[in-house]
Amino acid sequence: MLHIVFGRMQDVTINLRHIMDFGSAPFAIHIVNTDEIVHNMREMVLIAGRYV
Repeated sequence: MLHIVFGRMQDVTINLRHIMDFGSAPFAIHIVNTDEIVHNMREMVLIAGRYV
């Protein structure tokens, strides 16, 4: 699962069944499975790919 914050403080939980593209702009996503924060698609794919 991921917690996502876009520009303002808002928590959204997503259960991924596939890897979603959050674009090229920097972001902060908390990956609940590993308790890590990722800041770009490369970081996210390296972790989320283990669970998808």
